[in-house]
Amino acid sequence: MKGILRGYDLIIVGLAVAAGMLLAIVSAAIAADVTLRALGLPSVAWVVEVTRLSLIYITLLGAPWLLREKAHVGVEVLVEKLPPVARRRLGKAVCATCAAMCLLLAYRAAGLTLESIGQWDAADLPRWARFAPLPVGFFFLGTEFLRLLSRGEPLFGAGDRAAL
Repeated sequence: MKGILRGYDLIIVGLAVAAGMLLAIVSAAIAADVTLRALGLPSVAWVVEVTRLSLIYITLLGAPWLLREKAHVGVEVLVEKLPPVARRRLGKAVCATCAAMCLLLAYRAAGLTLESIGQWDAADLPRWARFAPLPVGFFFLGTEFLRLLSRGEPLFGAGDRAAL
């Protein structure tokens, strides 16, 4: 079982690394495109379309790692006013609901991705490429919510980590 969990952890980190690398590549491509235009040279035609598509990949590939590290953005103004027992119960309910929703979205997105194989969009990209990160990202988000729930880790209270 340790080997499976270690492999799973490596996948989550690998997805986050891929998202980070993609973010760096997109940033460099945008900077190069802007520089070319500023110099009066023709811009690179594919930068806008690749950037648009990359934003989906960056978001969904990096989200499971962010959830694991509790580095996601959360507004806890109301939650921090609750007593600790109510806060834990609410956190468990939120984790269970989010896990169910993410896994349902992963299932639906997998079907959409499979249906789109063989189709092309206006930018001459395979249509499945637009949908491919959805089942992957939502599946791993769902499993991360389940891990939080099974470990009994609090969902709320990540503000303590912000001081580190």
